[in-house]
Amino acid sequence: MSAADLGLVALAIPAGTVMVLLMADAFVGEDSKAALAPIAGLGLVSAIVFAVTSAASGLTDRGGAQTYFNQTLVVDGFSVFFQLLFLGLAVLVLMIAPDYLDRRGIQKGEFYVLLVSALVGMMLLVAAVNLITIFVAIELLSISLYILAAFLRRQEGSQEAGLKYLLIGGFASGFLLYGLALIYGATGSTSVASISRTLPHLGGDNLLFAELGVALLVVGLAFKASAAPFHSWTPDVYQGAPIPVVAFMSVGTKVAAIAVFLRIVSGALAAPAVQPRSALLLGAVSALSMIVGAVGALRQTDLKRMLAYSSIAQAGYLLLAAVASGRQGMVGGLFYLAAYGVMTFGAFGVLSLLGNGDDDGTGIELQRGIGYSRPLLGALLALFMLSLAGLPPTVGFMGKLFVFEAAIGSGYVGLTIIAIISSAIALYYYLRVVAVVYSPTADSEVGRPAPEPWGVSAVAFAGALTLLLGIFPGILYGLAQRASLL
Repeated sequence: MSAADLGLVALAIPAGTVMVLLMADAFVGEDSKAALAPIAGLGLVSAIVFAVTSAASGLTDRGGAQTYFNQTLVVDGFSVFFQLLFLGLAVLVLMIAPDYLDRRGIQKGEFYVLLVSALVGMMLLVAAVNLITIFVAIELLSISLYILAAFLRRQEGSQEAGLKYLLIGGFASGFLLYGLALIYGATGSTSVASISRTLPHLGGDNLLFAELGVALLVVGLAFKASAAPFHSWTPDVYQGAPIPVVAFMSVGTKVAAIAVFLRIVSGALAAPAVQPRSALLLGAVSALSMIVGAVGALRQTDLKRMLAYSSIAQAGYLLLAAVASGRQGMVGGLFYLAAYGVMTFGAFGVLSLLGNGDDDGTGIELQRGIGYSRPLLGALLALFMLSLAGLPPTVGFMGKLFVFEAAIGSGYVGLTIIAIISSAIALYYYLRVVAVVYSPTADSEVGRPAPEPWGVSAVAFAGALTLLLGIFPGILYGLAQRASLL
C-alpha cells in the first residue's frame, strides 16, 4: 500500500466511524450516551495512525501525491497535514465534550454523529481538487455545524445561534455556488488543475466571468472563515453555541476555508490573468478583518464574544499568508494555521471546564481569581491569551513572525503594518483577561464544579504544545515545509 493509499484510508475511517456511531446509538441506553465518545475516539485515533504512517512514508506534494475518484480528491502532503490537525482537534474535543454535555443535560448520541460528520467534511474539503467536491464538502461540514450550534435547544441564545448560522450560511452558499458556476462556465472545467491551466489564456467575456466567479468564491469562503465584512454571524453564534462546538467550529471551519484559499491561490489564482485582482480582493478582506476584529473585541465583556471578534482578526492574519503567496507565505500560513488551532482550542477548552450546570459562565469578570482558585486552568487560560496576543515564547508569536516576514518579503508592507497595529490593539483585551484571572476574589469558586481529568488533560496537552512549538518552532516548521504546495 502506497503512502497516498494510507492517507486515503485515514480519510475513509472517520466516514466509517459515522456509520458505527449511528448503529451504536440505537443500542446504547439514554443514560449511557457518553459511551459513544470513546467509540468515536477509537475510530479517530485509528485514522491518525494511518495519517501519520502516510506522512512518515515520505508523502509530500513533490512526491507520492495521488488523485482519486476521477481526479476529484488528492492525497498529498498538504491534505494529510490538515487531516492530522483536524483529527487531533476532534479527539481533543471528544475529551472535553462528555463532561460538558452531562453538566448541561444534553448528553445525546446525535452530538457525536454530527461532530464526526463535520470532521469528514473538513477532511474532504482540504483534499478536494474539484469545484463540485469542494461544494459538497462545505455543505457536509456546514449542515452538521448548523445543528450543533443549536444543540442547547432549550436555550433561546442557542436557537438563535443555529438559526442565524443556517440563514446566513445558506445565503453565503448561494454566493459560493454561483461563483463556482461562473468559473465553470468561463473555463469549461470543474477541475482546479484544469482551471489553473485555462485561466492564463482567457480573454474578453470569459475572463470577466472568471474574475466575477473568483470574487464570489472569495465571498463564500470568507464567510466560512468568519472574515470581515462577512463576519456578522460570528459573535452571536459563538455566544449561543455549546462551548465544545465553538472550540471545534472556530478552528475547523476557519482552518479548512483558509486551506482551500491556499490551495487555490497556489494554483488557479496564481494565473497572471487574475492574480492582481484576486490579491487585491484578498488583501482588502485581510485588512478589514484585522481592523474590525481588533476594534470589535475591545468592547466585549463576554469572553466567548471577545474570542469571536478575536477570531475575525485572526482570519485577517491567516489571509495575509494567502496574499503573500510564494513558498515562504505558504509555509508561514501552514505554521500559523496549526498554531491557531492549538491555542484557540485551548482557550475554549478551558472555558468549557470552568462552567457550571446552568450557565457557561463566560463573562470576563466571572473569571476573576481563577488563577488562584484553579491554578492549572488559570495558568492555561493566561497562556492561551498570551499566545493569541502573539507574545514570546509561545507558538502564536512564531506564527505571526513567519506570516509577517513572508508578507514583507512579497512587498505587502502596508498590510503588514496594519497587522502589527491590530496586534498591538489586541494586547489590551488579551492582557485584560490575564489581569482578571490573577485578580484575587473570595467568590471565584462559587458554582464551579471540579472538571473531569480527561478534559483537563486535553487542555493541558494543548498548553504544552503552545509552549513546545513556540520554543522549538523548527518541529512544526519542518512539517509545514514538507506539506507546502510550492
